[in-house]
Parts: sequence; C-alpha cells; structure tokens
Amino acid sequence: GATFITVNSSNKSVTDGPTLGVGSYTVSLNGITNSNYVLSGTQAKATFTITPKTLTIATPTIVSKVYDATTTATYGTSPSISSGIINSDAVTLVVGAPVYNSANAATGIAITQSLGLSGAAAANYTFTTPTVTGDITPKAVTITSLLTTNHTWGSSGTTPVASLSGVVAGQTLSPSYVVKSG
Repeated sequence: GATFITVNSSNKSVTDGPTLGVGSYTVSLNGITNSNYVLSGTQAKATFTITPKTLTIATPTIVSKVYDATTTATYGTSPSISSGIINSDAVTLVVGAPVYNSANAATGIAITQSLGLSGAAAANYTFTTPTVTGDITPKAVTITSLLTTNHTWGSSGTTPVASLSGVVAGQTLSPSYVVKSG
C-alpha cells in the first residue's frame, strides 16, 4: 500500500503531516512502502489552496448625539466576532473608533468603522465589516436677547441684533428676522 497525507479542509487538519494555514500547496506521491516496487515515470502532482475562513461580525449600534460640529461617533454595542472561529484559534477583532461620514445633523448617517484581526491565527480568517448608521440631532440654541431700535417713518432703521447661547464654539449663526405689525 501507499502512504497518504489526508487533508481535511473543513477543520484545516492534516493527518500524518503539519497543520496547514491559508496558502497554496502542492501534493505529490512521496514514496511506496513496499520494497517490491519502485516509482518510475512522471510523478503525479496536485495543487490545492486553503482560503481564509469568513467570520461573522455582530452588527454594532451607534449612540445618537447632538450636533457638535465633529464626526466623532460612539458605539452603543461594539462589533464582535459572533461565529466562525475554528476550535480555539487565537484570533480577536481589533476595534477602532467609529466616525460619522458627515458632521451635519441628520438621521441614518453612514458610519466608517476601523476593524481588523489580530492573533496567531488572524491570517487564516477574513470578515466583512457590517454596515451601520447613526443619527446626529440638531443642537438647540437659546435667544438671550433681541435688540432693535425705533425709527421715523421713511428713514432706514437698524437691523435687529440677536444674542444666542448654545452655539458650537467657532461657529456663527446668521438669524433671519420677520417683522409683523402689532
């Protein structure tokens, strides 16, 4: 009989050989154990590839925030590996800070996530980053004063001046005014 190396791709184990990771391999007949025979002619070879296993990543949530002129986002629940790790492979999900794709107040804003894998077996795995959105609500401002002056009919008056509190530092607002009689 011949000695065979058996590769089991479902659990990446190799019988009578080393454990193989992601990559391309060539298999060839190594010899015959019966001394009554000798290999001759062209050796048969076969190749195979072990591709990374796809992990399932749990979809995170994003905490809604009030407009602050930044794209900083905060996870409510962080992304995590929910399934796919074989046996006790050393692989973990590295999670960076999430970022809103826009700083403007709106609902359903796309979030950019910074995710990666680490650990001794990380090269044997891949994943798809889950899609997640978040909301930025408008910031409330308060009118602290509204100044205007009286003027004589036919002359030009002064523009009212409003003082507002709650405006994000470094930003200015240009209020519009409506004049009604009465």
